[in-house]
Formats: sequence, C-alpha cells, structure tokens
Amino acid sequence: MSVTDEGAPNLSPLVFSDRAGVYQVEFSQLALKGILNLCAGSRGVEVGGILIGRYLGGDVGLLVSEGIGPPQDSISGPSSFERGTHGLAELLAERWAEDPRKYYVGEWHYHTDAVPWPSHQDLRQMRLVSQDPQYQCANPILLVVSQSGESLWTPTLYAFEDGDPVQLTMGAADQLAEDLR
Repeated sequence: MSVTDEGAPNLSPLVFSDRAGVYQVEFSQLALKGILNLCAGSRGVEVGGILIGRYLGGDVGLLVSEGIGPPQDSISGPSSFERGTHGLAELLAERWAEDPRKYYVGEWHYHTDAVPWPSHQDLRQMRLVSQDPQYQCANPILLVVSQSGESLWTPTLYAFEDGDPVQLTMGAADQLAEDLR
C-alpha cells in the first residue's frame, strides 16, 4: 500500500526539524494519513513499513512522499514488528527510475503501547540500516506512531546521525489535528 500527494492540490507538507537546524524534513500529509490509516486498522498489533522520498537542496533536506505499508512477509505482534522484504527491491527500483528519482529514506512503525520513542530493537535496526551499504542511507529517518485515546495520534520523527537518534519536532503542531482530519 502506498499513499502519495501526487495530484492532490492544497495539501502542504508537514515540516519536522531538529533544534540545531541540521535536519529539516517535509512529510507528505497524504503519506502520513495513509500510515495513520494502516495503524488504525492494525487491530492491536504493531505494523510498519518503509519511507520513500527525495533529497532536496536549500533549507529542506528531505521530502518524504510515500509511506509504504508492510510487505507480505512482515511479522506483527502486540508489541513487536519485523518488516519483511517481499517486493521492496522491485518497488525501490521503480521509484529510482522515476523523474525525479526517489529513494529509500527510512522506516516507520506503530507502537501499540502509546510510547512515542524508539525501542531498543528500533535503535539497533536503524543503526544497522545506517551502516549497511545495501541501503545506501547513512542517515535514515524513523517515524514512530503512537496513540493515546481513541483518535489522538502522535507521529514522532527521528533522524539517525552516526547511529544515534536525533528527535525532530513538527512546526505548527497545532495544525496537525486539523490537517489530518
């Protein structure tokens, strides 16, 4: 499952950045809505997938345009998620061939226990991604989605620098509830 902003008018991306101003990530609202829909439909188990986007110049370093749902061979449990790989190589090759070229930029997943930060397993996995030459992604991002209450979703974004997480905060966070309706 993939959701993208292509052809969708009047949806400005959500902007995440770190305090030091090193990282700035624009996140497609439609991609985030698609991810939240997957989380809402997960029936109490963790779910996740990959993030696809492109690198930009200037003040914005990264535009996340797609949130890809879990491959068929993923394994979900109430407090664990292991992303599979089925079909991802072909999908990433297709995005690479597009103009503009798109890349694997990171991972996302849903924490059913309302914890909006990476688990020890998440940290280990993202460090492996940043060091694995097959990913070609030295500074991957991780979106952790948590839920408190019936409809309050908390998306928390992290960039990984030298294997360490840097939390990014969303500008105009008060706009999130309204924008994601």
